[in-house]
Order: sequence, then structure tokens, then C-alpha cells
Amino acid sequence: MSQIKFIVKSITRNKLMNIILNSNFVIGYISHIEPISYNTNIKLVKNKKIVYPVILKYTDKPVFENIFFSMPKLQIIQKWNLIDNIMIVDIDIMMNERKIGKINMKIIYKYILNKE
Repeated sequence: MSQIKFIVKSITRNKLMNIILNSNFVIGYISHIEPISYNTNIKLVKNKKIVYPVILKYTDKPVFENIFFSMPKLQIIQKWNLIDNIMIVDIDIMMNERKIGKINMKIIYKYILNKE
């Protein structure tokens, strides 16, 4: 499992958790990736507290510059789980209902300053 470490110096732990536990966090992510279609196990109403795990299933068509062929649509299933200061993310990548890839990440949030 790959591991990403973030050192957060300009935000308190409480402020960061308020962001991650807010539905706007997921809404913003969906807006950023711009999927063709999606569904999730949580209600996507702005400014509501969410409970993990979050499961996001979406269809996307990757676009790469300077390649000579068109990529097919992919189905992506992401499961995010938050345990204390660790976000565990499992991503399954499917094409034509067959798994073609898997990504597992552990994102650890460490707080150096302004501990609350």
C-alpha cells in the first residue's frame, strides 16, 4: 500500500477534520474529477456532516493529450475510510466490467503546529 504523508502547518486538527467530515469535501472532489455519471452511499447535501466510509462509484473517460487512440469509458469505485488521522483509500478501476487496476493509499495527516 502506498503512503502519502501531509504535514499540515497552517490549519488546526479541528479545522481539518471539519473539512474532511463535511459533505462539501466530497462534493468538491466530484466537481474536480468531472465524471460522466456517479453515485455514492452518502447524501450529497451541502454543509452536512458525513460518516465514513464513503463509497463513490463513477464512470469516466480519460483524456490524454498527444495519444493517437481514444480511451474507453472506465468505471471507478473508490472507498474512503477515515480512522483518526488516517484516510485509507481503495480504488478499483474497471473496463467493460472487468477489473484492470487497483490502487490502495494510506494518507496520514500529521499536525505540527496549532494542535487543538
